Amino acid sequence: CHGEHHDGTSPITDQYQAVNGGHHGDDSTIDGSTVTKSYRFLYGIIGFEDSDWEYRPTSTTHNQYHGDARGSTGAPPSDTSTISYLCAECHGDFHAGSGKLATGTTAASPWWRHPIDFDLSDATGSEYANYGGASNTYQVVTPVASDLGTSVTNTGSTTDLGTVLSGSGSDAIVTCISCHRAHGTPHYKMMRWDYAGGIGGDCDNCHTTKN
Repeated sequence: CHGEHHDGTSPITDQYQAVNGGHHGDDSTIDGSTVTKSYRFLYGIIGFEDSDWEYRPTSTTHNQYHGDARGSTGAPPSDTSTISYLCAECHGDFHAGSGKLATGTTAASPWWRHPIDFDLSDATGSEYANYGGASNTYQVVTPVASDLGTSVTNTGSTTDLGTVLSGSGSDAIVTCISCHRAHGTPHYKMMRWDYAGGIGGDCDNCHTTKN
């Protein structure tokens, strides 16, 4: 997941040089240009890093992931600095396709795989627009991404958290890790909740009429 140690131009093969300075470099700006300047050392990925690594996350103090919304066409996004792109480097079939079928062909309902890179804030009038309730509060258990542009000022403040479901811009993008935890869980397929053993778990945070 963290990729090869890299100097921004080519991989570093010397073991000492590969780790030298990485943890002590200037990461005040996260733009993906080096390992140090990438989100959590995930080379090329950007995002806002919660100062206590989400030890006790809240709706206003949490990691903010970078996303790229597909828009109404359903075409695959081209941004390679998003958190879902990171997952797609191995799980490409779950990300790279267009429309409703991840292998590249648009198919009729239902979805063959759960869609990602779609922005809930564009779902005006649907159940998805009710994510987070009347105030559209960010839900820690089902995190959504924001389009953070090309870089993030990693100051430890909440100013870069994005405006979740503001109705303007791409600010509530469904990602792979909206439902899965990258570092594993005790649940089926690393789900954030007991989806297989329960009745949908916290799916109703997005599918708000299904609760």
